[in-house]
Amino acid sequence: MKKCKCKKDRKCRGSKKTNKQRKSQCNPNPFADAVIPPCAEYLENENILVLDGELIYRNANKIYTFITTSASNNGTTGSLGEALETNVEISITTFIIGLFINQVQMGVIKYDKTKPIHPDEKIDLLIHECLQNICEENNEENQSDAEMNEKSKESQKDEMGEKSDKSEGDNESQSKNAAEFNYMLTFVISNGNAIATFVNYQINITELNYTILLALNRLEGDPGLYFPNNNYATPIPVNLYLAGLNIKFPIDKNCF
Repeated sequence: MKKCKCKKDRKCRGSKKTNKQRKSQCNPNPFADAVIPPCAEYLENENILVLDGELIYRNANKIYTFITTSASNNGTTGSLGEALETNVEISITTFIIGLFINQVQMGVIKYDKTKPIHPDEKIDLLIHECLQNICEENNEENQSDAEMNEKSKESQKDEMGEKSDKSEGDNESQSKNAAEFNYMLTFVISNGNAIATFVNYQINITELNYTILLALNRLEGDPGLYFPNNNYATPIPVNLYLAGLNIKFPIDKNCF
């Protein structure tokens, strides 16, 4: 007899329950004993299941979060240029931290260095150090802007005119060959076999924010996110809830 490997193994061995009841206790998957009908198997559809005289259609969509980079090079006039996009799956915790950092950088949320951001102390310290540097840079920029406003309008116009004349030529030459980089947070509701995603929501973030989130992704050490397979449904409560959604229909005996 196979030993039950669930946490309640003693109760499983000592009880007089049937093998099916014991298996349901050890395995949290309610569809473990379901089979795929021949037609669905032929079409490679894993969604339709047959269990206890019923047809079961499961919800296969889960929530996935990513950090995205998009690089494009328009090239010289008349050329097609090049484009590159990368997606690295991250945990929902890292995604929320990215949203928080974005709000701090935009000035929507006031940064407080005394409040914890991440449960890990070392990672939390790293995030705070980066955010403090951001706040210091913003303060310096605000001070420089205030100093510029104190100058006379005439001197500003003269300086801006000279700079624009020089920058126009530089920008024209740089735009021909320079690559444009964009960094984004991506929120997806879909499944690994989807032809097109159900929901794809993106938010532009800064390069520093992207760098912090990429470092957090590596420091968390989740084996499911180690390789950017981008189809790992993280075991968060909402994904467990979505996995259990289904509709059932009685089987027509004339068809089976």
